[in-house]
Amino acid sequence: MEKLTKRKLALACVLLLVLNLILSTLLFYLDNTGAEHLDGTYIEPQSSELLLSLFKGQVISFPIICLLLGAITTIFIERDKPYKKRYLKGFLLTLASVYGLFSAMGLIRVIMLL
Repeated sequence: MEKLTKRKLALACVLLLVLNLILSTLLFYLDNTGAEHLDGTYIEPQSSELLLSLFKGQVISFPIICLLLGAITTIFIERDKPYKKRYLKGFLLTLASVYGLFSAMGLIRVIMLL
């Protein structure tokens, strides 16, 4: 089995992000449910505000959460290297896993709505 390099993990993250955004856009147009802000205000279904918050969540929020989870993941991978040298790989592995899970869930939802 080939080693997971940082370049392969970064490429997987980008491809899964693009797939995730495509699936989210499909779900955006197929599903007629709105959302609510944290302050309780309602966002209309299929509005540009909802689409923008969806994209912001996937491009900004997921990587920040994975950055924190990557600190835990890094403890368990390539223990022979110093922590600083393996942190990026742990972050990318966590990010690819999260994007992969969300892509699989989005694909299942799109299939169910069609």
